[in-house]
Parts: sequence; C-alpha cells; structure tokens
Amino acid sequence: MASSSLPRIQDMPLPGLTLRERLGAGSMGIVFRAYDEQRGVDVALKWLPRADGVALSRFKQEFRALADLLHPNLLPLYELHCVAGTWFFTMPLIDATSFLGWVRPGGDDEVDAPGGDATGTSDGWVATTVTSSDPRAHVAPPRSAGRTLDVARLRQAVPQLIEGVAALHRAGKLHRDLKPANVLIDPHGHLYVSDFGLVFDPADGGLDRELVVGTPAYMSPEQAEGLPLDEASDWYAVGTMLFEALTGERPFLGDVAELREQRRLFAAPAVRELAPELPAELDDLIELVDALLQRDPRDRPTGATLRDRLGA
Repeated sequence: MASSSLPRIQDMPLPGLTLRERLGAGSMGIVFRAYDEQRGVDVALKWLPRADGVALSRFKQEFRALADLLHPNLLPLYELHCVAGTWFFTMPLIDATSFLGWVRPGGDDEVDAPGGDATGTSDGWVATTVTSSDPRAHVAPPRSAGRTLDVARLRQAVPQLIEGVAALHRAGKLHRDLKPANVLIDPHGHLYVSDFGLVFDPADGGLDRELVVGTPAYMSPEQAEGLPLDEASDWYAVGTMLFEALTGERPFLGDVAELREQRRLFAAPAVRELAPELPAELDDLIELVDALLQRDPRDRPTGATLRDRLGA
C-alpha cells in the first residue's frame, strides 16, 4: 500500500514516460509497463510506494548495484528518478520466464519459495525441533515436481548463470537472493540475473549486515544463521536451483524454521539419491551440484573453478 504522504505514481506526470499497465508487485516495489519516449520502446518501471528510510535506502542500493556494471547476463537498469518525493527507476522490459519454468517447462511459472522473501533479524526465526533422521519427511513436494527436465535448455542456461553471478562477484557484490524467480530467460535462451534489492558489498557494511535476508528455501546454512557471508553463499543458492532443476525438488523442504534447522543438522542429499534415473551424460552437472551444496562454504567451488569446469 502506498504511503498516505505520497501521491500514486499513476496520478503523477512522469517526464518522458507514459504508464501503460501494472505488471506485478513484490516486497521492494511495484512494477509497471511504461513507454519511454527517448528510447521509443516500452520499459519496465519499478516504483517504491513507501518512503521510509530503510526501504528507500534498499531501493537506491538496488539501482546503484548495477548502475556501473554491464554484463550480458545481468539485467541492466536504465535511470533512477525522483518526482515529487516519489522514487522509481526504469529497466528493460523483456519477455521472459523464470529459470525453473525454462528448464522444466509446462507448469505454473510461479516459483516463489516457502516462507516468501524473509527479511528480519536472526532473532526473528522461530525455534523448532527436527526429530526425524530424514530432513525431507512430512513436507509437500514443490511445484516443479512432475515437470520434465529439458536437458538442452539446462546445458544452455547453466554457463550463463555462472557467468552472471561471477560478474557480480568480480564487482565485489553478493546477490543474497538468488532463486528461480530472480533468474530470467528470454525466448531465445538468453539468461539474465535480476532483482538486486538485497545486493550487498561486504566491504561497505550497510543497514542489514546483521540481518537474515533472502528467500529461506535457497539460503546457505551460514546465511540462515545470520553469519558473515562471502561468495560461497551465493554459490550455495545456485546449487539449490540446479538441484531443483535436476531432480524436480529442493534439497530441503518445510517452513522457515524447519528449513533453518534442517540445514543445521543435515547435509543436503546427493542428487542421485532423489533422481537415480538421471542419465550419465549429466554426471558433470550432478557432481557440480553436490559440491555446491557442501555445508562448509570453504568446501564449495569458487566462481573461477565453476567457469573452468563448465568452459564458461
């Protein structure tokens, strides 16, 4: 809901832009289709409907994270605007599906993880007790279960995903919210890492250095515990995405508290434990995923190692 002190963006004159329709909304803003007179094309316009200090800081952070970083596998941002105290930025409008919807087509492309986009302090986690030796007991399968894996599409997408995340890391930034919904693929198979609202530069600190932020189903164990993060945490999230692509399920399932406890107590299952039927031609990706999901971040491959292994 918009702040009562700010006008609705639909009611404001926007220099050089004409709003066409609302496309969607998330925790960090509302997205519209708009016509950009200077570019002569429709663009996506992301509007911050509230102007409290933390929300505005993160909104600006999202723009600054990519303002000077151009890479073919990172969704670029165009311009940041402030009109009458209302903040918004523009970015390319692409016809795309999520990572999971692309590599496992044929189902509902809504792939938000259980627990949603959790932001808060580590004290906000609810304590739980996991008594079963099976960390996946008594939970429902994710929405990707039952879809057929398109191996060719996966092979095309994985090197691009590695390149995009590695480019962000080379710029000294962590994404912290990598998940299928934040990795977009257009009809030609071109992949874009997107949604940089939680991007973090460890050297800069920031408002949420000590907060547990991100999407619980794709968090690394150290991220779920509110520990200091490095690049290995993002690679764990990539491993979770690839595990889901290969098996149709995530390595851990449950509510927010259960996910945290499972990662604390259990190692992620091996890919072949859940999908023994996968062909031998996928052994290289299977080994890569198993390595990415190591509990100790020091045991996970680095971006450079991943690029070498995949020839990215």
